[in-house]
Amino acid sequence: MSEQRWFAGLPVVGQRQLDSSEYGRLTELGRSILLESIGSYALLLLAILCVIGASTLNLASGWLGLAVFSVATGLLRLVPQRRFFDPRVFVRLRKDLADRRVDVCRSEEMTLEVLAASHIIWSRNGVAVEAIIVAHRTLTAMLPPHAARAAQFVRPSDDAAPFYIHQRALSSDEMAELDSYAPRPLFVVWMLAVVGTVGCLSSFALALSGRLNNLFPPFLFVVVAAWAGISAFRAWRARRIIARDLEAGFVVIIRAEDGGSLGPPEEFLPFSHLIWTRSGETAEWRKRLRRK
Repeated sequence: MSEQRWFAGLPVVGQRQLDSSEYGRLTELGRSILLESIGSYALLLLAILCVIGASTLNLASGWLGLAVFSVATGLLRLVPQRRFFDPRVFVRLRKDLADRRVDVCRSEEMTLEVLAASHIIWSRNGVAVEAIIVAHRTLTAMLPPHAARAAQFVRPSDDAAPFYIHQRALSSDEMAELDSYAPRPLFVVWMLAVVGTVGCLSSFALALSGRLNNLFPPFLFVVVAAWAGISAFRAWRARRIIARDLEAGFVVIIRAEDGGSLGPPEEFLPFSHLIWTRSGETAEWRKRLRRK
């Protein structure tokens, strides 16, 4: 598959090796991320344990349950202020330490260097970036050769507007890219949403009847139902937007008449009306939207 890589909307144009003076900074970067992550995940674990304890204890029985509930509330307010790194970052940083390579991304206004494996921004316009920022990476299909040829066969539109139109088939790589933006919702996620909802209602009814000693099972089922339900709905909504475009498998080419000549081609998906390319360049949203 022929693909173009992007970081933060900038195309990857090459790579370079880190020199010996930069290796020490890379080592210190890994140590900083490790220490920050240990503190953040320890706080999260403590908050979860306190929430479970508060759910298990009967708050009306005395001061212990109220104290645990108060601590859990305080910890939960601190959790959003912490930064949680993906555990896979540590594995990728080890690869960076071994390979010592950065991807070079360049546009007319900026040059960005990104660690090849962990995708942490290393420098901006030649200046080291001290903050720990993981760059957003995307992959897009290369424009197929027949796109330029198809743009030469536009014909006047049916109405009086000064536009010329045509269409071309999406390549297999482009179809794969489009499909990756909104994959079909997984059946198991829908089932988790149903099981979570039924389990929540059932366990809550048991708790009200006195057949359960605590509210932890309903709480757990609520979390499962909420996570699965929101995930399934978002996936279904996103898929619905591009489903007809995937079925059609083509883009519409539009060129505007400008002073007796034709302007550069723009390509649109026929049903969602999302722009696919402009003047032979990848549309901005494709450079920034992560494939799934």
